[in-house]
Amino acid sequence: MKTTTKQIIASVMAIGAVASANALEIDIYGAFGMDDEPIFQYLYDDGSTQDLMAGGGIGVYAGQSQRILGPVKAQLRGGVQHGVIEEVEGQVSYRDTFTYFPLYANLMVEVTPELSVVGGVFYPLNPFYKKTVNDNHGIQKLQSDVGYNLALRWMATPKSPDNDNTFYMEVRYEYTEAELTTYSDTLGNSVDLSGLFAPVPITNLGLAIGLKF
Repeated sequence: MKTTTKQIIASVMAIGAVASANALEIDIYGAFGMDDEPIFQYLYDDGSTQDLMAGGGIGVYAGQSQRILGPVKAQLRGGVQHGVIEEVEGQVSYRDTFTYFPLYANLMVEVTPELSVVGGVFYPLNPFYKKTVNDNHGIQKLQSDVGYNLALRWMATPKSPDNDNTFYMEVRYEYTEAELTTYSDTLGNSVDLSGLFAPVPITNLGLAIGLKF
């Protein structure tokens, strides 16, 4: 079942309006794309490759959490995830990127004061693949399904009762699929790609390092 961008944003805003968040979290996430096939690949003469994976790369995220019952917290998180590969051959430069703006609505269960299990809904907002050759570029836009995400978090103990700032690390996995919808480029071309290709998995496994305020 397809979920529109407006429905996702409205749901996240509604959840945020129910309870005021009491902990701001900011982290950097480095991820490996987990699909079997890259969204694009550079193949070199020696047989080596450089792969662009949908979901891989570096991300910056911000989130908030609110305790709702005992060891259970509700968590909202959002950010940007960006993967890139580049190459130069003579006078020609190539740059391929895959970018999306993920939104999450999760439950976090504290197993111990330091260890928590996280899981919930994952939605990549406005995913797109961009290919640049010198000064020209083309963009393939995608429409995503709602997916899921899982994580295991380790939280450092605060240094003092008067300081709530806490360092944390989180191993994350997420999965969903997206369909190509349109292609456009700087040469004036525009093509409707709906239904022409198989869905693209947006999936990754990685490590986040962050700070809770």
